[in-house]
Amino acid sequence: MAESFNCSMNEVRKNHNSNNFRRTTAMKSLPLLAGLGALTAASSVFAWDYVLLDTDKAAQNQQITSQQLGVKTDKPFIITMRTLHGGRQEGVSIIDIDNGTMKLSVVPTRGMNVLQASVGDVRMGWDSPVKDVVNPAFIELNGRGGLGWLEGFNELVTRCGYEWVGHPGMDNGELLTLHGRAANIPASKVTLQIDEKPPYAIRLKGELKEQAFKKVDFSVQTELVTEPGSTSFSLNDTLTNNGDYPKEYQALYHSNFSTPFLEQGARFEAPVKQVSPFNEKAKGDLGDWQTYRAPTPDYDETVYNVVPYGDAKGDTLTVLHNKAGSLGVAVGFNTKQLPVFSLWKNTDTKGQGYVTGLEPGTSFSYNRRFQRPLNLVPTIAPKEQRQFQISYSLLADKGAVDKALGQIKTIQDGRETEVRKEPLVDLTTLEIFACLHPLNPSKTSMNMKILMVLTSHDQLGDTGKKTGFWLEEFAAPYYVFKDANAEVTLVSPKGGQPPLDPKSDEPDAQTAETERFAKDADAQKVLANTGLLSEVNAADFDAVFYPGGHGPLWDLAEDPHSIALIEAFAKADKPHGLVCHAPGVLRKVKAQNGEPLVKGRRVTGFTNTEEEAVGLTEVVPFLVEDVLKELGGDYSKGDDWSIHVLTDGKLVTGQNPASSAQAAKDVLTLLG
Repeated sequence: MAESFNCSMNEVRKNHNSNNFRRTTAMKSLPLLAGLGALTAASSVFAWDYVLLDTDKAAQNQQITSQQLGVKTDKPFIITMRTLHGGRQEGVSIIDIDNGTMKLSVVPTRGMNVLQASVGDVRMGWDSPVKDVVNPAFIELNGRGGLGWLEGFNELVTRCGYEWVGHPGMDNGELLTLHGRAANIPASKVTLQIDEKPPYAIRLKGELKEQAFKKVDFSVQTELVTEPGSTSFSLNDTLTNNGDYPKEYQALYHSNFSTPFLEQGARFEAPVKQVSPFNEKAKGDLGDWQTYRAPTPDYDETVYNVVPYGDAKGDTLTVLHNKAGSLGVAVGFNTKQLPVFSLWKNTDTKGQGYVTGLEPGTSFSYNRRFQRPLNLVPTIAPKEQRQFQISYSLLADKGAVDKALGQIKTIQDGRETEVRKEPLVDLTTLEIFACLHPLNPSKTSMNMKILMVLTSHDQLGDTGKKTGFWLEEFAAPYYVFKDANAEVTLVSPKGGQPPLDPKSDEPDAQTAETERFAKDADAQKVLANTGLLSEVNAADFDAVFYPGGHGPLWDLAEDPHSIALIEAFAKADKPHGLVCHAPGVLRKVKAQNGEPLVKGRRVTGFTNTEEEAVGLTEVVPFLVEDVLKELGGDYSKGDDWSIHVLTDGKLVTGQNPASSAQAAKDVLTLLG
């Protein structure tokens, strides 16, 4: 149910004399691509200016029409603000813009997202299983393993960012939820501006504030522009870093379309410099990346990373059109502002969500930590601004589609398209490959030597049960290093086959890496023949890594050779990584000043609550969390069993088995 308020002419005149209305001078936006999404030429005009929402004032539903304003146009327009009630929609504000040809709905409560647009019976948007326009108050972004964002996802255009975008996961000890917070930030102020002279451009502006103490102080000035009678609209957003320090940022405009554009045989077109599959599944369909299936049960989704060409000014254009080429949509943007593009193909059943996403952005959809090596996590200086301009146009007939395709051909200008057959990031091993630049050669050279130190202790206290090293904590780092072409050496206090904690070899503890190890006879042979810890020299290696398991708490924590080895790596300023229980091995390790190595250092390790969960609090010789704190370490932890990795200088520590691969990756980063 929605409430709306129709203003009479007397009320409009009253508003003109109130704080909700003022006459201003507005500068019209430059078009991105002339003829497609071009809304107005640059000129200075007077405008009617309404404050529709403000945190300092109560919201007032209202309707403003061209007739009420005395505007004479062949395409009368109506702007209505309404409030939804009931269920998870409670309190959601929607602003409907009918420009006389195109109808648009914008949701100030949800990041000024564009809910839908239509021209006659042709709709730009999609049918999500999420039917309500969900108030962000009812969404827990951390829920569903960081996928809570999906509980409100149903818009035509969803803003993603601006502190981060991409898949959920840990980065620098912080859980980044899916696609950031922008889509779920209510606008703190919304204004409507209507030019007083032809072509009477309609501008809906909003202000989003992404703020957290000591973390971020961003504001985004959003603007949607359309004109009476137009079948296009544009978004003109300005991001400002209001903080006193440089800050990383990311932006992605999730633009979603379904039927009548999306159907079996529909095509995506763009001037493409490079395309690559997002993951292994997309790799399998790479030959058909530009065409679409009919709704397909259990298909789920494929995603492709696209680097587009732009014209001399950086402007580019992408098109989705139906099989016949008689109907389409065009999304235009500037590659200097948004240099990459994600094509999301969710051609599952109609009930599940038959939809494709055309997504210009500063970044792809990988977690932020994977995008830094790809040079796709830019930084914005204090008080600096970044602009993002995107245009959306309905291509209502074959002539319009052909014209847009002609523009794409002109931008491509005969330049080659590089088709990369492998994903930029191997999500099965968390290995990052080259994208817009090659990896640092030191990360792929055969002369990189890494030492891995495993336990030889196999008794779990006085319980009579077996322990040892944890399989995932060995296998995941081992393959991270091997896949980077490192030379890996394994040692243990007693040499030979180190004991495996039998719990880590049970079915519910298996991962892709442990399954890979089970099929790798060469790796098994190497593990069965570890060298002696007492015979290695830190000078012969570039880095050292300690897998965990409970065993190290009994032997490596007390072993003088292990203690001396870590001290030698620290003195030489070489990377030394430890995961899960292995940070407990630092118990007696000293820095050059004689103080504990971890004193004043950012560290993590197996938590007290994780130890309690496995029922060994009273069995282990000491608790890793307690010891690291007692030694003066700046200890922090993530949620139990979640990825949490910290780097302090050349010291890398990971909290638990899930953190193993990332800890190894961070060691490689230090070697770069």
